[in-house]
Order: sequence, then structure tokens, then C-alpha cells
Amino acid sequence: MAVENEDGQLSLIIDDQSQSIQGVKIPDRAIYQNIEFVVKSNVMEGWQPTSADIEELKSFMETEHPKLEHQFKTIFGD
Repeated sequence: MAVENEDGQLSLIIDDQSQSIQGVKIPDRAIYQNIEFVVKSNVMEGWQPTSADIEELKSFMETEHPKLEHQFKTIFGD
């Protein structure tokens, strides 16, 4: 749930107590912190995330990506 301010811009709603961003609860603490960092960084660049955007990020983070993990290990090591 994104809220518009008086200028019609979306507001960023982050609740550390419930581990939710834009109303989307993220139970896993590590995933929550990673998504929070990504969201805050990109909001500074002008991104206005919706609840659907956060749901998509959450889903991506909760899914295994063996090809990406292999590429990461190839570049950065174990």
C-alpha cells in the first residue's frame, strides 16, 4: 500500500517492527534487510515502488537462482 502525498508522489512506507515495506510483510529478517537497502537506494534515484514491486522483489529473493549463484561464485569466489 503506497500512499500519495499532496504532490501526488508515492510515499515510501517502511515498518521495521512488522518488517514490511509498502504494506508487504517480509518475514525473513535477512531478506527484509536486503530488500530495504535496495529499495532505499533506488528511491534516492527517483524510483517510486508500489506494493506490487515489493511483492516481486520478495518473490525473487525467496526463489533459488542456481545460475545466478554460480555466476556470483565465479566472479567473487565462495
